[in-house]
Amino acid sequence: VIFNNSPLGICISEINGNINVNNTFCDMLGYTKSELIEAGWKDITYRGDINKYHEIFNIFTSKNSEPIKLEKRFIKKDGSIIWTEVTSKLITDEVGEPLYLISMIRDITQHKHIEEKLSLNEARYLDLFSNNPNPMWVYDLTSLNFLMVNDAASIQYGYSQDEFLKMSLNDIWLFEENHNQAYVSKIKDSSINTSATWKHRKKDGTIILVKISSNRIKLNGYSAQVVMALDVTEKVADKNNLVTEVAKLKSIIESTSDAIFSVDRNYCFTSFNSMHFMVMKEIYLSLIHISEPTRPY
Repeated sequence: VIFNNSPLGICISEINGNINVNNTFCDMLGYTKSELIEAGWKDITYRGDINKYHEIFNIFTSKNSEPIKLEKRFIKKDGSIIWTEVTSKLITDEVGEPLYLISMIRDITQHKHIEEKLSLNEARYLDLFSNNPNPMWVYDLTSLNFLMVNDAASIQYGYSQDEFLKMSLNDIWLFEENHNQAYVSKIKDSSINTSATWKHRKKDGTIILVKISSNRIKLNGYSAQVVMALDVTEKVADKNNLVTEVAKLKSIIESTSDAIFSVDRNYCFTSFNSMHFMVMKEIYLSLIHISEPTRPY
């Protein structure tokens, strides 16, 4: 009863080649018991796993009484492939001679499909990271050591990937920021989408401004942070230049002897210089001045 109603597939193989299988194993592969016994292990084993078939049955000749466990594919009656985990153990007599081999078979097809999907997703994310046109890296939150860097980061900073993996964030931060404990604490305490602009030093000593965006992740047991570092040095310089030019223009407008102003589409003033203010003030005062009328006698 236990043999036939076990939730695991069971196959008992005798040293003379005779086998016996339970109902679960038959249902697993879609054969009747007589069909499965007639087919034998080798005929239902996926061709790529024939070596595992030999590995299982070599237990007879090696007289190894220790159980072995391996993953193995079988061919179902309808031609489809099923993944299984097979645990086999040699049963011997009192003098150690082999009697039969008992194998417990568990269907792990769904588990393998999930593994394959995860591997595929991991490969896609790794490809997205490696081939991203923006500089990216992953670092350990505890040691601040680099764990992964992409090609764009190597190009931006001038270090090879091998050099990067021997470094930490301390090697690219400027000295004063490297010792900014508040910043280090902020990094370690943040979890997602932290963003800031910081100064970094390239391999050739050039100082660049980078806008940092990062997310907390787990990588091979490490608490880590994945970072995108965009070089905004020119953008910030252009902005500073624009601010300087605007300040110069304002200075020129204020120092001129001409009245200058601007209005919107409704002819309302939006800005004016000091000279325009003085002119308008004089006009306003002249308009509101009214002489006292002469009294009749």
